[in-house]
Amino acid sequence: MKKVKLLIILLIAFISFSCDQDKETEVPEPKGIFFRGTIDGHKRTIADGVNGYVVKYHDTCYVIDSFNYYEPFMILSQESQNYYVSSKEAISFTFKDLFLFHDSITNKDSMLGAYLYNHKLIPIYSNASSNGSLIMGGLDIMWRDAEGREWFTGLGAQNSIATIDTLVIVRKPGMISEYNMYITFDCKLYTLGASISKEIKDAHARISIKNTCFY
Repeated sequence: MKKVKLLIILLIAFISFSCDQDKETEVPEPKGIFFRGTIDGHKRTIADGVNGYVVKYHDTCYVIDSFNYYEPFMILSQESQNYYVSSKEAISFTFKDLFLFHDSITNKDSMLGAYLYNHKLIPIYSNASSNGSLIMGGLDIMWRDAEGREWFTGLGAQNSIATIDTLVIVRKPGMISEYNMYITFDCKLYTLGASISKEIKDAHARISIKNTCFY
């Protein structure tokens, strides 16, 4: 009888342990640059210094009819896991057709900071909205999957926004200014030559853009 009771106790303990193992463990968000979201039902995380790195910070400035267009972006990629990895997942964030300054403005960097402080809701960039009207600017997101195929928000209709939850500006006179943002968003992704799409849901990211074009 004692052996039967002992077996029952061990069985209950084993079942409880198995159930605990099946529960999803809440992992704290990385403190640095990172992306975390669900893509087509699968959770994805890329964190700088953990399982990935920032490939590049870059910004482009060009002038059209006395107006300065400013387009910053960053790309975050996985580290190689082993020798046989043919492609690494990556995500990039580009502020496209969003920042426009007249050539006569001398404090463009301050204007950029003021814009981000006053516009906490940034449209997800698309070449056309859901009703077919053009969207002039927004946050263009690219996801590169494990097969090396690139998916973009800008290739199809969007009806969502990115929210800037926190913004920290680091300015050094005469040097590069950094704009560090914590954002949340959902979006759809499209790829060239295919009618299918992907979805990013419940995404959180800490990103940074660096202004090297003007002061």
